[in-house]
Order: sequence, then structure tokens, then C-alpha cells
Amino acid sequence: MRTAFLYITPNPKLLMLHITLCPKCNYSVSDPICVKCYLLEMAIWLNEQKVGLDKRAKLMRRIRKNLIYDNFSKQTCILCERNTVSLCTYCFFFNVMYYLKALNFSEEVLESFQEHFNYEIYNIKGLH
Repeated sequence: MRTAFLYITPNPKLLMLHITLCPKCNYSVSDPICVKCYLLEMAIWLNEQKVGLDKRAKLMRRIRKNLIYDNFSKQTCILCERNTVSLCTYCFFFNVMYYLKALNFSEEVLESFQEHFNYEIYNIKGLH
């Protein structure tokens, strides 16, 4: 996890703002939510879908394997206030959508995912 420091005042000793950068896209993490909280939300959403347990398990394993990073971020999750933040919202949900498609989830599930998580709103001016 890379971090950047933004100096607010001409004297850097007076005030520094710590900014966490996403390791996938290198943009700042504007919604500091940890992957574990995203996974909890994903599990709740998956329980509402007509998807078999085997397919759910495959998806969750793939997310855990590929999207949980050990990082040196000092940014704490705003939801659980325990875990550190490792990815931006866009990168997390963009990659989950890729996994949903790779695992051949139905169009109905893909539409529900986009409607529920709406990760495209985080793609500011197509920068990602």
C-alpha cells in the first residue's frame, strides 16, 4: 500500500494529511472501507440471490484470494473501525464484477449486482 502526504500549510511540521492510495489504480481511497466489510455486504447480497452455495463459495474464495492485501495503510475502516483499508471502492467492485462474469453468474445476478453496489459512480470522469 502506497501512501502520499499532502501538506496543507507552507510549514510541513504544522499539518499533514495522510492519503491512502489504492494499490490497483494508484488513486486515493475516498471511501475508506475495508475488504472485510465489503465481504460482509457481499454475503448479505448473495443470500438474496438465487445462486447455489457452491457458486457463492467459489466467488468468496476468489475475492479473498485476490482482493485482500497486506498493506501498510494507517487508514482505518469507517464502518468497523478495526481493519485497515486496502482498496478503493471502484477497484474492489470492478474486480468482483469480473469474477461474477468469469464464474458465469446469470445476467439477472449481474444486473442486481450493478444496481445494488453501483460501483460505476466511483469511476470519476473515466479515470479508472
